[in-house]
Amino acid sequence: MAPNHTPEYLRENISGPLFTTCIIFLGLETVFILLLWTSRYYAAKERRNSVMEIFMTLTYITCCGKIAVVILLITHGGTGRHTASLTPPELRTALKLSLANSILCPVTTSLSKLGVLIFLHRILAHLGRWYRIVIRTTFVVVVLVLLVQILIPFVNCRPFRKTWEPRTPGTCAMKSLSLWRYAGNPNAITTLIVVAIPVPALARMKVSRGVKCGMAIVFAVCLAGIMAAFMRVYTFLQVENFDDITYENAKPMFWIIAESGIYLIAGIMLTLRPLVAKVFKGTALERILATSTMRNSRGWGGRKLSLKRYRTQRQIQAPAVKKERSVSDVKMVKVTIERPDFPRAYRPDGQWI
Repeated sequence: MAPNHTPEYLRENISGPLFTTCIIFLGLETVFILLLWTSRYYAAKERRNSVMEIFMTLTYITCCGKIAVVILLITHGGTGRHTASLTPPELRTALKLSLANSILCPVTTSLSKLGVLIFLHRILAHLGRWYRIVIRTTFVVVVLVLLVQILIPFVNCRPFRKTWEPRTPGTCAMKSLSLWRYAGNPNAITTLIVVAIPVPALARMKVSRGVKCGMAIVFAVCLAGIMAAFMRVYTFLQVENFDDITYENAKPMFWIIAESGIYLIAGIMLTLRPLVAKVFKGTALERILATSTMRNSRGWGGRKLSLKRYRTQRQIQAPAVKKERSVSDVKMVKVTIERPDFPRAYRPDGQWI
């Protein structure tokens, strides 16, 4: 403990808002993941592929892991307090947990976007070849960015233990502040692409205004996630150095928790149509949702229509065509008239033969 710091400085703790944010988003994410699987239960008859639901569930698990790490940072790593007030073991614990958090952060944001991309492929793949190319290319880019972001913390410092023990002899390619500032920027860029993909399609899709408004609400939530990502970058840019790391990363950590939570909520909202239709059955909202183009979707995770449903749709969509019958197609019918002993044959047009 340095003697030039006042007792007030050493007692200062700004972790309260961060802890509250963790609890709020943990509750919201749990509620939405329960809604996801409840909606999945009501949509079981549609026989949809569950790839998106699996991605969203993995996102929820990693989000819970990240929230748990941040809570441990507050309770055992001294986050929110000045580094000068921490003991060496507390500071070492803080740096180890920060390393774990730097790995979990890209996983949470990337998994949610991968799930959304699968959903977009499900509903937009039939609109054109370029939609399939853009969605699949973005999917690959998100996966590559995720792999790079996971590898960077492991290869940045040599030896590896220098990450949580700065005084250990060795070198680090990038400072920890630079990693937090810039490593997450590709996530914001790919999120912008994900949000922009369905915008041209909304005007072409034959759905009601209510469905379009619902899609607009979902992507407005995604934009809120993008704003959280930029706020995270902005708060890190406000930090001159990480000499007081446990105190200075409290505010950026708030936006880190919010960003991944918003992405998860936005992705789950895309899957709640069956649940909303069940809850509001018989109302105008249920009729609006019934006009969704999901029945025309295909591709990753697209549901498989039964043969009976397929034939029914073809009968509804195809106009009735009256077939002209030629004389050669007319079958001869043998009948008995008033005189049983005088059988005659006639054609359906009334001409006797």
